[in-house]
Amino acid sequence: MRRLAWGLLVLLAFAIPWEYSLDLGEPLGNIARVAGLLLLLAAIPAILQAGRVRTPGSMQWLVLLLVFLEHRRDRDAGQDARLLPGDDDRLAGVGVC
Repeated sequence: MRRLAWGLLVLLAFAIPWEYSLDLGEPLGNIARVAGLLLLLAAIPAILQAGRVRTPGSMQWLVLLLVFLEHRRDRDAGQDARLLPGDDDRLAGVGVC
C-alpha cells in the first residue's frame, strides 16, 4: 500500500504542472485534482496500516507558518485568500462564479 501511495505522490508531483492543460470534464476536474484524490484514497489506508505518521521537521513547520501568515495578510487586506489555485476566474469576495 505504501508503494502505491508513493507512486501516486510522484504522479501528483508531475501532474501539477499539467493542471490546466488536462481537463477531464465537469464531474472530475483537472488531472491534478484526480491524482490528488487518488493519492488521498491510497495514503489514508497506508497510514492506518503503518500505524504511525512521521513527525514534521523544522522546514515543514516553517512552510506551514508562512502559509498561515500569508493567509492572515490577505484576509487583513480584504482580499479573497486562495490557498489552492483554480478559482482565479471567480470575483474575489463576491462569491460569483
